[in-house]
This record gives sequence, C-alpha cells and structure tokens, in this order.
Amino acid sequence: MKVKKALAAVLSGSMAVCFAVSGMNFAQASEKKNAAVLEESNGYKNPVYDAETDTAEWDYVFYGSYPQSEVTDKALIEKLSEDELFDSSDDAVIDGVKYHRLNSRGANFSYLENGSNTPAADGEFFKWEDKKTYHYFKYEPLRWRVLESKDNELLLMADEAIDCVNYMSREHKVNWYTSEVRQWLNEYDGTKDPDFGNYKGNGFLTMAFTEEEQAALIAKPVYTADNNFWEQTVKGMPDSVASEYQITDKVFSLSAEEATNTEYGFAPDAMTPSKTRQMHATDYAYAMGAWVGSPGELQGNCWWTLRTPGDGTMARKVALGYRDGRIYMEGYYPYMAKYYGVVPACYVAADSEHIVKTTKKEEQPDASEGPAGSKPPVASIKPVPSGEPTGAAVTLGDMDGNGKVELKDAQLVLKMALNLMPVEKKEAADVDGNGKIELKDAQLILKKALNLIATFPAEENKPAQNSEAPASVQPSESQSQAPKPSEAATTPASQAPLTQPEDKASGHIWIAGDSIAAEHNNEDSVDANTGIHYRHSRATLGWGVIINKYFNDD
Repeated sequence: MKVKKALAAVLSGSMAVCFAVSGMNFAQASEKKNAAVLEESNGYKNPVYDAETDTAEWDYVFYGSYPQSEVTDKALIEKLSEDELFDSSDDAVIDGVKYHRLNSRGANFSYLENGSNTPAADGEFFKWEDKKTYHYFKYEPLRWRVLESKDNELLLMADEAIDCVNYMSREHKVNWYTSEVRQWLNEYDGTKDPDFGNYKGNGFLTMAFTEEEQAALIAKPVYTADNNFWEQTVKGMPDSVASEYQITDKVFSLSAEEATNTEYGFAPDAMTPSKTRQMHATDYAYAMGAWVGSPGELQGNCWWTLRTPGDGTMARKVALGYRDGRIYMEGYYPYMAKYYGVVPACYVAADSEHIVKTTKKEEQPDASEGPAGSKPPVASIKPVPSGEPTGAAVTLGDMDGNGKVELKDAQLVLKMALNLMPVEKKEAADVDGNGKIELKDAQLILKKALNLIATFPAEENKPAQNSEAPASVQPSESQSQAPKPSEAATTPASQAPLTQPEDKASGHIWIAGDSIAAEHNNEDSVDANTGIHYRHSRATLGWGVIINKYFNDD
C-alpha cells in the first residue's frame, strides 16, 4: 500500500504518462541481505545475493577458451586475410595465439542473410559490409561464475553470452531434450533429433575445450521443472522421458528456476529486473547475430535462452533472460527469432589442473595477450558519455547530461528514490533542494518535462512544498510578524495554480503504451504462412483491458 501511494503521488497531475518500470517488484528492493557466505569448499565460496544492492559475490574461474574479442589491428587483419592460414574449422594460430574468422554467411543471424542491408538501428546488430568479407576474433580464456561449490564439484555459468545459436530452428514443441542448442553444446550426433544434424566434433566442446579439459567436465542429470506461470501447466520434461536421469549432459542452459535461485547468486523474483541476470554479449556473439539493443545504459546486453519452455497454450516458445535481467516466462518462438545469446553452464571437477581461479572479475589469467589493438568485447560498452566537461555547472533535473529535462530523467530519479539503482548525480536529482533523493524529486522533474512548471524549488532557494525545514532555519518571532508581500508578487508564474479548462471532462482515460496496454484478439486463427491452426484457449490481456475493471460502468 505504501508503494502504491508513493507511485500515485509521482503520477498525480499527469495521468497520461507512464514510467517505463513495468514488471518491477518494488518490495524486492527492501529485502534484507542473504545469510553470510557459506564455508569454503575446496577453496571456493558459494555466492551471496544482496537484495539491498541487487548484487552478488561470486568466485570466478577461467576454464577453456573461445573466440571473443574482434581483432581491429590493421596489420594483423592483413596477415589474417591469407586463406591458407585457416583450417576447415576457420581457425588459425599466429605467434602462439589462436583466431577464428567469420563472415555473414557463417553467422546465425544477420540482416544481409535475411533480405535487408539496414539493421534496425545503429549498434543493435552487427553490421556486415557484404556476405564475403571476414572478420577475425581472438580466442580468449572463458570466464565462469562459480554458482555452487559442493564436495569436489563446481557448478559454473559463463559470465557472458558467448555465442548465438538456434535453440530450435523449426517450429516444434519446445523442450530441452530435443533442442538444437543442447545437441550443439554437447556435440551429439543427431540421435536426440536427427532433424538438427550431426554436431559430433563440430560444436561447443571442440571449440572451447581441449581433450583434457573435456575429461574434467562432469555429466549430470538435467531436470527441467514445469512452467506454472499460467493456470495450465507446461511440461518441462518431454512425455517420452520417464525419469530425469534419462537426460544427462555435460553442458546445459540454466532453467528459469535456477536463474531465480538466491543460493546461486540470483534475484529471487523472475519479473524484477536484476543486474545478477544481465548478460553482456561478447564481440563474437554479437557478430554471430546477438541483438544488443539500441544505445543506452543496457546496450551490450542481450536476450539469452533458458531451457524452461514458455507459452501456456502451444508450448512453442522458450523462456528467456531479458536484457534488463528479468525472466520472461511466456517466452518467444525460438525458430522465428534467431538472435538470442547462449550462456552455457556445466559441472567441473574442482581439482582440475586446468582451472585458473580468481576472486575478482577483472583479473585475467596468465595467458598470451595477443596483438595490441584487439578491442574489448561489446560487453564492455558503457552508456554514451554526456559530453559535459568536468566541472561544468549542474543542470537541475538533467540526469543523462543531454542538456534537457525529459521523461527519462524523471524515470531515472524514480528508480533512485525507490532504491532500484544507485544514486548518481545527486546535485542534479535533488530538485527540491532538501538534500534527499525522493519521490517528490521525480514528480517535479516529470512536471518540468511536461512544461507544467518552469523552475524547480531548488532554483528558487526555497524548500519544496510540504517539506520539513530544519529547526535551525525556522523564522524568528520578529520575522514571522513581518507583513507578507502580496501573493502576486511572491509566487512565480510557473507556480500559479493551473486553471481548470471550461470544457467538461470527456469521461475517457487514454492510455499510451505498447502491446502490454492493448486489447488482443483472442479468437482462433490460422497462420497464413504455415497453415497451422491456433486455438487461443487462454485469453491474452494487457493492462489496458484490465484497468477497465477498476471503474464503474457509468
């Protein structure tokens, strides 16, 4: 109730505007920290999730290697352009450093191969010059998070999305057992599903690990819980499998259940954005087709596939990790969208001599550094700097530094006030001048963005209305008895009461939003391209429909 009142205060006077913080579980921001770090097992700590800061402390290890950073050194690119250097797997070794080459024909998804030369927006997809030109990527040690240390085994998850591979390349009931990505990760020979081909010796294991490193991987039963997000249950295990022990893999994707396990270091609520689940895409994954979004604070993050099925009716979808760290339980059609990242997980023997341990994410293992000029992976892309020179005057309300006070500035301050993100640029955010970042600040910035006010209280050197003044600045008796100037002389025009228009209210509330605010067609339909008949046994409702239920018919 407290949060609802606070949000109502933020939105008062501006019902037509919605902050883009849908899906956030505000109560999650106030959760207490988890228990202290568990005792070390074989020198590795189990993770600790901190609900107050939405962060986790993981141990990290380096194990195996994979193409990651793109080569940008012109001299090296010229040297790598010699075809005879590369083997049938498009790998080459120069001066002891291994490289992989790729063109758009080898990518899992590219606009050139899908009938368009123009990406959706600059930076969202890798921009290929043509279909033949190669780009080159350096093999680098794979960094893994230690999700669990138990006995002599480590449960590892890649710290980034390392590739972009089809979960399923044809329309089919989604399950991990027959998925294409499972066969690619484990290099199965097609016996799981012949339609996906033979990956024996031509998949993730061969690219990432030596034979000795593969030997240290521990095959484990991979159980996938049902998806109970809807009233009806979507089976996580295929009908043909009688026991979870029939599905045993060395490498796998996390399930939605595992990606919300605080014991693994993740936020517990699937619908809450969380930094613990935001996955950056390496340069190589980006070139392979991973979509990393438009410029902004999340650019470089990608969607990534889980093994949990999605969709409560057709079971044709797969659950996803979102760029902001939510878990999308309904999921999307994997055969239609081929631009999802792959984040592998595996169990490995803790005493393997090939593991390089580090407790800090920034540390690098002792390895050949390769050529100067290979750039950091796209995962390291930071928000575009504001361009504001050091020491420049602070513009109240301008949080992104573009010189304007806009709705997105109010959104950022709202998140800070609700402890959903760290407080930044406090001088700009504290527009009422009381030294705190509160919902009132977000409300004032919203009003300024909508031209409902011209100045902030802090610009007038007075506290905001209803704010408590410190005792030290209470007026003295003589001051309080002084005659007050006229209202017109002291109240700026921007603070004058808004005039009620003469027109009567329309009786309508108009909602601006995307598909989540829409009323969907829930009638049975036939896909014009495939001829498949869809029965919509579950009504699809956006909040634009549901909000009607909160008003009387008249």
